[in-house]
Amino acid sequence: MRKKIAPIFLALFILLVVLNGAAWGYSYYGYSQWGGTWHDVNKTGTNDSRMCWAAAAANILAWGHWGAAGYNTATAIFDNFKYHWTNEGSLMNYGWQWWLNGTLPDNWFGWAQVNESGGGNYWPRADFNGKFYETLTGDLMLAVDRYLHAGYGVSIAIYKPDNGHALTVWGFEAGEGGVYQSIYATDSDDFWTSSDPVLKKFPVTWNSTMNYYELGGDNYSGWHIGEVQALDRNVPLPATVILFGSGLLGLVGLRRWWRN
Repeated sequence: MRKKIAPIFLALFILLVVLNGAAWGYSYYGYSQWGGTWHDVNKTGTNDSRMCWAAAAANILAWGHWGAAGYNTATAIFDNFKYHWTNEGSLMNYGWQWWLNGTLPDNWFGWAQVNESGGGNYWPRADFNGKFYETLTGDLMLAVDRYLHAGYGVSIAIYKPDNGHALTVWGFEAGEGGVYQSIYATDSDDFWTSSDPVLKKFPVTWNSTMNYYELGGDNYSGWHIGEVQALDRNVPLPATVILFGSGLLGLVGLRRWWRN
């Protein structure tokens, strides 16, 4: 005869499991909870050397089901960007807004511009402002954590003096006490070493002097996280949600300029 576990002992067991997880750390991948898998479109080294922002944007669009006719993979979406945009630095949100609503970026010197008509505006009825979130100040790893848990596609801008780059973040790892230790991300610059998609683990450490997270490994030692941008998935909302509304209060700071 099987004995029933007393509710109080079951509660204590669950509490111990939770406390043990907080003490010893854990890993989290957004796609494990929300579906799909990670994407890693790479540059080719030909007319796309400064378009890491577009590669990261394409990864998120593909994962979030924001494709269009003939452009339903990260590679196809990236190729679309390369055809319509100049090979200059920019930010993911400009690519996303053009893709969804056809909005053109401001004509800032040295920034990527749309120089071929006929693209973008693939989701004209989508409310971009209701789908896009960004955090530029404060605890940026906490922003990554919250955006991933909310089911958003997440990208980050990383910086070193006089340069910038974009990575697509799919997960993170926290250690004892919930201290963030690493991110799991894809990098469009992988073409220098391999054409195969790869999900990499990048160490992150908090620099208390500069008040930012620094990266390590794979030639990114000395780079730091400077901005987090996230895009919600293209998922129809239930009628009750549309009627009463829901949302996530994002942290907003001042925009920083970056190149590629």
